[in-house]
Amino acid sequence: MNSQNESAIEGKPPLEAMLPEGYRLALSMPGRMDDAEIVLGRFQPSDRASVDLGGEHVSFVVEQGSERLKGFTRLYGGVSDGALPTEDVARQAALGFLHRQAPDLLSNHKILWIDRHDEQVQAEGRKVTLSGMKVKFRNLDDGLYFWVILAADGSVMTFERDIHWITFPGHRGTEKWLHDSWLQQQENLVLSEFESSESRIEAVVENYFRGAFHGDRARLEGAFDPAARIVGFFGDDRADLSVADFVDLVVSQPSQASLGATMDKRILSVEVAGRIAVVKARVPVGETVYIDLLTLHETADGWRIRHKSFDLAEASPV
Repeated sequence: MNSQNESAIEGKPPLEAMLPEGYRLALSMPGRMDDAEIVLGRFQPSDRASVDLGGEHVSFVVEQGSERLKGFTRLYGGVSDGALPTEDVARQAALGFLHRQAPDLLSNHKILWIDRHDEQVQAEGRKVTLSGMKVKFRNLDDGLYFWVILAADGSVMTFERDIHWITFPGHRGTEKWLHDSWLQQQENLVLSEFESSESRIEAVVENYFRGAFHGDRARLEGAFDPAARIVGFFGDDRADLSVADFVDLVVSQPSQASLGATMDKRILSVEVAGRIAVVKARVPVGETVYIDLLTLHETADGWRIRHKSFDLAEASPV
Protein backbone atom coordinates (compact mmCIF):
# COMPACT_ATOMS: atom_id res chain seq x y z
CA MET A 1 0.00 0.00 0.00
CA ASN A 2 1.32 3.45 -0.89
CA SER A 3 1.99 5.56 2.22
CA GLN A 4 1.00 8.68 0.27
CA ASN A 5 -2.41 7.12 -0.38
CA GLU A 6 -2.78 6.32 3.33
CA SER A 7 -1.89 9.83 4.47
CA ALA A 8 -4.43 11.35 2.09
CA ILE A 9 -7.36 9.75 3.91
CA GLU A 10 -6.24 10.45 7.48
CA GLY A 11 -8.55 12.83 9.34
CA LYS A 12 -11.22 13.11 6.61
CA PRO A 13 -13.27 13.55 8.82
CA PRO A 14 -11.68 12.39 12.13
CA LEU A 15 -11.56 8.61 11.91
CA GLU A 16 -11.86 8.08 15.66
CA ALA A 17 -15.46 9.29 15.48
CA MET A 18 -16.32 7.30 12.37
CA LEU A 19 -14.93 3.79 12.84
CA PRO A 20 -16.49 1.02 14.91
CA GLU A 21 -14.16 -0.73 17.33
CA GLY A 22 -12.00 -3.37 15.69
CA TYR A 23 -11.93 -1.83 12.20
CA ARG A 24 -8.63 -1.44 10.34
CA LEU A 25 -7.48 -0.02 7.02
CA ALA A 26 -7.89 -2.80 4.47
CA LEU A 27 -7.43 -0.92 1.19
CA SER A 28 -5.90 2.31 -0.06
CA MET A 29 -5.83 2.76 -3.81
CA PRO A 30 -5.61 5.59 -6.35
CA GLY A 31 -8.21 6.23 -9.04
CA ARG A 32 -10.00 8.87 -11.07
CA MET A 33 -13.33 10.52 -10.34
CA ASP A 34 -14.31 12.46 -13.44
CA ASP A 35 -11.21 14.63 -14.01
CA ALA A 36 -9.88 14.41 -10.45
CA GLU A 37 -7.18 12.10 -9.11
CA ILE A 38 -8.52 10.46 -5.95
CA VAL A 39 -7.63 7.96 -3.26
CA LEU A 40 -10.12 5.37 -2.00
CA GLY A 41 -9.61 4.22 1.59
CA ARG A 42 -11.61 1.29 2.94
CA PHE A 43 -11.82 0.13 6.56
CA GLN A 44 -13.23 -3.28 7.50
CA PRO A 45 -13.55 -5.54 10.56
CA SER A 46 -10.07 -6.75 11.44
CA ASP A 47 -10.92 -10.44 11.00
CA ARG A 48 -11.54 -10.03 7.25
CA ALA A 49 -8.57 -11.52 5.43
CA SER A 50 -9.08 -9.50 2.23
CA VAL A 51 -11.25 -6.80 0.70
CA ASP A 52 -14.81 -7.98 1.37
CA LEU A 53 -17.00 -6.34 -1.27
CA GLY A 54 -20.62 -6.42 -0.16
CA GLY A 55 -19.60 -6.65 3.48
CA GLU A 56 -19.52 -4.11 6.30
CA HIS A 57 -17.13 -1.22 5.76
CA VAL A 58 -16.36 2.45 6.21
CA SER A 59 -14.91 4.03 3.06
CA PHE A 60 -13.58 7.46 2.10
CA VAL A 61 -12.76 9.14 -1.19
CA VAL A 62 -10.29 12.02 -1.02
CA GLU A 63 -9.05 14.17 -3.89
CA GLN A 64 -5.29 14.05 -4.25
CA GLY A 65 -3.45 17.32 -4.00
CA SER A 66 -6.26 19.37 -2.46
CA GLU A 67 -7.16 16.53 -0.03
CA ARG A 68 -10.79 17.55 -0.45
CA LEU A 69 -13.23 15.02 0.93
CA LYS A 70 -15.25 13.79 -2.06
CA GLY A 71 -17.36 11.41 -0.04
CA PHE A 72 -17.59 8.68 2.57
CA THR A 73 -19.98 5.92 3.60
CA ARG A 74 -20.51 3.99 6.84
CA LEU A 75 -22.24 0.68 6.18
CA TYR A 76 -22.27 -1.78 9.06
CA GLY A 77 -24.83 -3.50 11.26
CA GLY A 78 -26.37 -1.22 13.87
CA VAL A 79 -25.56 2.08 12.17
CA SER A 80 -29.23 2.70 11.29
CA ASP A 81 -31.05 1.12 14.24
CA GLY A 82 -34.11 3.06 15.36
CA ALA A 83 -36.68 5.41 13.80
CA LEU A 84 -35.47 7.55 10.91
CA PRO A 85 -35.25 11.31 11.40
CA THR A 86 -38.08 13.47 10.07
CA GLU A 87 -37.54 15.55 6.94
CA ASP A 88 -37.00 18.71 9.00
CA VAL A 89 -34.48 17.02 11.29
CA ALA A 90 -32.68 15.46 8.30
CA ARG A 91 -32.55 18.81 6.51
CA GLN A 92 -31.04 20.61 9.49
CA ALA A 93 -28.57 17.81 10.22
CA ALA A 94 -27.44 17.70 6.57
CA LEU A 95 -26.95 21.46 6.44
CA GLY A 96 -25.03 21.38 9.71
CA PHE A 97 -22.71 18.67 8.41
CA LEU A 98 -22.09 20.55 5.15
CA HIS A 99 -21.37 23.76 7.05
CA ARG A 100 -18.62 21.93 8.96
CA GLN A 101 -17.19 19.67 6.23
CA ALA A 102 -18.00 21.26 2.86
CA PRO A 103 -19.07 24.89 3.31
CA ASP A 104 -18.23 25.72 -0.33
CA LEU A 105 -21.30 23.70 -1.41
CA LEU A 106 -23.70 25.98 0.45
CA SER A 107 -22.98 29.25 -1.38
CA ASN A 108 -25.59 28.63 -4.09
CA HIS A 109 -27.57 25.42 -3.71
CA LYS A 110 -31.04 23.95 -3.92
CA ILE A 111 -32.52 21.04 -1.99
CA LEU A 112 -34.17 18.78 -4.56
CA TRP A 113 -35.83 16.22 -2.29
CA ILE A 114 -35.67 14.37 1.02
CA ASP A 115 -36.67 10.71 1.22
CA ARG A 116 -35.79 7.31 2.66
CA HIS A 117 -32.78 5.51 1.19
CA ASP A 118 -31.84 1.84 1.72
CA GLU A 119 -28.52 0.00 1.36
CA GLN A 120 -27.75 -3.68 1.92
CA VAL A 121 -24.63 -5.31 3.36
CA GLN A 122 -23.63 -8.76 4.56
CA ALA A 123 -23.33 -8.64 8.36
CA GLU A 124 -22.97 -11.60 10.73
CA GLY A 125 -23.52 -13.99 7.82
CA ARG A 126 -26.80 -12.49 6.61
CA LYS A 127 -27.99 -9.67 4.40
CA VAL A 128 -28.96 -6.58 6.41
CA THR A 129 -30.84 -3.51 5.15
CA LEU A 130 -29.50 -0.18 6.40
CA SER A 131 -31.92 2.73 6.08
CA GLY A 132 -31.38 6.46 6.22
CA MET A 133 -32.93 9.76 5.16
CA LYS A 134 -31.31 11.12 2.00
CA VAL A 135 -31.16 14.86 1.43
CA LYS A 136 -30.28 15.51 -2.22
CA PHE A 137 -28.90 18.89 -3.32
CA ARG A 138 -27.85 20.57 -6.53
CA ASN A 139 -25.00 23.04 -6.78
CA LEU A 140 -26.50 25.84 -8.87
CA ASP A 141 -23.07 27.26 -9.76
CA ASP A 142 -21.75 24.18 -11.59
CA GLY A 143 -24.88 22.02 -11.95
CA LEU A 144 -23.34 19.09 -10.06
CA TYR A 145 -25.19 17.10 -7.39
CA PHE A 146 -24.37 16.25 -3.79
CA TRP A 147 -26.20 14.51 -0.98
CA VAL A 148 -26.13 13.56 2.65
CA ILE A 149 -27.78 10.43 4.10
CA LEU A 150 -28.65 10.59 7.80
CA ALA A 151 -28.83 7.53 10.05
CA ALA A 152 -31.47 7.09 12.74
CA ASP A 153 -29.31 8.75 15.40
CA GLY A 154 -28.77 11.81 13.19
CA SER A 155 -25.18 10.91 12.29
CA VAL A 156 -24.10 10.98 8.65
CA MET A 157 -24.18 7.55 7.03
CA THR A 158 -23.14 8.69 3.53
CA PHE A 159 -21.90 11.88 1.89
CA GLU A 160 -21.09 12.32 -1.80
CA ARG A 161 -20.29 15.47 -3.76
CA ASP A 162 -19.48 16.71 -7.27
CA ILE A 163 -21.65 14.11 -9.00
CA HIS A 164 -22.55 14.77 -12.62
CA TRP A 165 -25.64 13.26 -14.19
CA ILE A 166 -26.18 12.19 -17.80
CA THR A 167 -29.70 13.33 -18.60
CA PHE A 168 -30.27 10.93 -21.49
CA PRO A 169 -30.61 8.00 -21.10
CA GLY A 170 -30.66 9.05 -17.44
CA HIS A 171 -27.84 7.71 -15.29
CA ARG A 172 -24.98 8.86 -13.11
CA GLY A 173 -21.85 9.77 -15.02
CA THR A 174 -19.41 10.06 -12.10
CA GLU A 175 -17.58 6.92 -11.01
CA LYS A 176 -19.08 5.18 -7.97
CA TRP A 177 -16.02 4.49 -5.82
CA LEU A 178 -18.08 4.19 -2.63
CA HIS A 179 -20.44 1.59 -4.11
CA ASP A 180 -19.42 -2.07 -3.90
CA SER A 181 -21.75 -3.09 -6.74
CA TRP A 182 -19.85 -0.71 -9.05
CA LEU A 183 -16.45 -1.92 -7.83
CA GLN A 184 -17.47 -5.52 -8.52
CA GLN A 185 -18.20 -4.61 -12.15
CA GLN A 186 -14.77 -3.06 -12.80
CA GLU A 187 -12.86 -5.93 -14.43
CA ASN A 188 -9.65 -3.89 -14.66
CA LEU A 189 -9.46 -3.27 -10.91
CA VAL A 190 -7.25 -5.70 -9.01
CA LEU A 191 -8.06 -4.67 -5.45
CA SER A 192 -5.68 -7.18 -3.85
CA GLU A 193 -2.73 -5.21 -5.24
CA PHE A 194 -3.61 -2.35 -2.89
CA GLU A 195 -4.28 -4.30 0.30
CA SER A 196 -1.87 -3.45 3.08
CA SER A 197 0.51 -6.01 4.51
CA GLU A 198 -0.61 -4.86 7.96
CA SER A 199 -4.24 -5.67 7.20
CA ARG A 200 -3.41 -9.18 6.00
CA ILE A 201 -1.15 -9.79 8.99
CA GLU A 202 -3.80 -8.58 11.43
CA ALA A 203 -6.38 -10.83 9.78
CA VAL A 204 -4.13 -13.86 10.35
CA VAL A 205 -3.61 -12.91 13.99
CA GLU A 206 -7.36 -12.37 14.41
CA ASN A 207 -7.92 -15.89 13.08
CA TYR A 208 -5.46 -17.19 15.67
CA PHE A 209 -7.32 -15.24 18.38
CA ARG A 210 -10.72 -16.57 17.31
CA GLY A 211 -9.44 -20.09 16.82
CA ALA A 212 -8.03 -20.15 20.34
CA PHE A 213 -11.14 -18.55 21.85
CA HIS A 214 -13.58 -20.96 20.17
CA GLY A 215 -11.35 -24.04 20.13
CA ASP A 216 -11.53 -23.99 16.35
CA ARG A 217 -8.89 -26.36 14.95
CA ALA A 218 -9.24 -25.21 11.34
CA ARG A 219 -8.74 -21.52 12.21
CA LEU A 220 -5.70 -22.29 14.34
CA GLU A 221 -4.06 -24.52 11.74
CA GLY A 222 -4.75 -21.91 9.06
CA ALA A 223 -3.05 -19.15 11.06
CA PHE A 224 0.23 -21.01 11.72
CA ASP A 225 2.95 -22.24 9.42
CA PRO A 226 3.08 -26.06 9.75
CA ALA A 227 6.69 -25.83 10.95
CA ALA A 228 6.06 -23.11 13.55
CA ARG A 229 7.15 -23.48 17.17
CA ILE A 230 5.26 -22.25 20.23
CA VAL A 231 7.67 -21.44 23.04
CA GLY A 232 6.99 -19.76 26.35
CA PHE A 233 6.19 -19.99 30.02
CA PHE A 234 3.25 -21.34 32.01
CA GLY A 235 4.28 -19.86 35.34
CA ASP A 236 7.69 -21.39 36.09
CA ASP A 237 7.26 -24.16 33.54
CA ARG A 238 8.74 -23.66 30.07
CA ALA A 239 6.88 -25.00 27.05
CA ASP A 240 8.27 -25.80 23.60
CA LEU A 241 5.53 -27.15 21.32
CA SER A 242 4.97 -27.94 17.68
CA VAL A 243 1.88 -26.48 16.01
CA ALA A 244 0.17 -29.87 16.10
CA ASP A 245 0.79 -30.24 19.84
CA PHE A 246 -0.30 -26.65 20.53
CA VAL A 247 -3.53 -27.04 18.58
CA ASP A 248 -4.28 -30.37 20.26
CA LEU A 249 -3.72 -28.72 23.66
CA VAL A 250 -6.10 -25.85 22.88
CA VAL A 251 -8.95 -27.89 21.40
CA SER A 252 -8.76 -30.57 24.12
CA GLN A 253 -9.90 -28.05 26.74
CA PRO A 254 -13.29 -26.32 27.14
CA SER A 255 -13.18 -23.23 24.93
CA GLN A 256 -13.35 -19.79 26.46
CA ALA A 257 -16.45 -19.15 24.33
CA SER A 258 -18.22 -22.19 25.81
CA LEU A 259 -17.43 -20.91 29.33
CA GLY A 260 -19.16 -17.60 28.59
CA ALA A 261 -15.99 -15.52 28.50
CA THR A 262 -15.64 -12.31 26.52
CA MET A 263 -12.99 -12.29 23.81
CA ASP A 264 -10.61 -9.53 24.82
CA LYS A 265 -7.49 -10.55 22.90
CA ARG A 266 -5.93 -7.59 21.11
CA ILE A 267 -2.99 -6.59 18.98
CA LEU A 268 -0.68 -4.10 20.69
CA SER A 269 1.74 -3.42 17.84
CA VAL A 270 2.70 -4.54 14.33
CA GLU A 271 6.12 -4.12 12.72
CA VAL A 272 6.69 -5.15 9.11
CA ALA A 273 10.05 -5.49 7.36
CA GLY A 274 9.62 -6.85 3.86
CA ARG A 275 8.41 -10.45 4.13
CA ILE A 276 8.72 -10.74 7.90
CA ALA A 277 6.69 -9.14 10.67
CA VAL A 278 6.52 -9.09 14.46
CA VAL A 279 3.22 -8.69 16.31
CA LYS A 280 2.90 -8.03 20.02
CA ALA A 281 -0.45 -9.12 21.46
CA ARG A 282 -2.31 -9.21 24.76
CA VAL A 283 -3.98 -12.61 25.19
CA PRO A 284 -6.24 -13.21 28.21
CA VAL A 285 -7.03 -16.87 28.94
CA GLY A 286 -9.52 -17.05 31.79
CA GLU A 287 -8.09 -15.01 34.68
CA THR A 288 -4.56 -15.21 33.28
CA VAL A 289 -3.19 -12.65 30.85
CA TYR A 290 -0.33 -13.53 28.52
CA ILE A 291 1.79 -11.40 26.23
CA ASP A 292 2.51 -12.98 22.84
CA LEU A 293 5.35 -12.07 20.52
CA LEU A 294 4.47 -13.50 17.10
CA THR A 295 6.89 -13.69 14.19
CA LEU A 296 5.16 -13.99 10.81
CA HIS A 297 6.56 -14.80 7.37
CA GLU A 298 4.93 -14.09 4.03
CA THR A 299 4.65 -17.43 2.19
CA ALA A 300 3.18 -18.58 -1.10
CA ASP A 301 -0.07 -19.12 0.83
CA GLY A 302 -0.01 -15.68 2.44
CA TRP A 303 1.17 -14.52 5.85
CA ARG A 304 1.53 -17.22 8.51
CA ILE A 305 2.72 -17.27 12.13
CA ARG A 306 6.18 -18.86 12.14
CA HIS A 307 6.98 -18.51 15.83
CA LYS A 308 5.01 -17.69 18.97
CA SER A 309 6.74 -16.74 22.22
CA PHE A 310 4.63 -16.03 25.30
CA ASP A 311 4.88 -15.20 28.98
CA LEU A 312 2.65 -13.85 31.74
CA ALA A 313 1.80 -10.17 31.32
CA GLU A 314 3.23 -9.38 34.76
CA ALA A 315 6.62 -10.58 33.54
CA SER A 316 6.41 -8.38 30.43
CA PRO A 317 4.80 -4.98 31.23
CA VAL A 318 2.62 -3.47 28.52
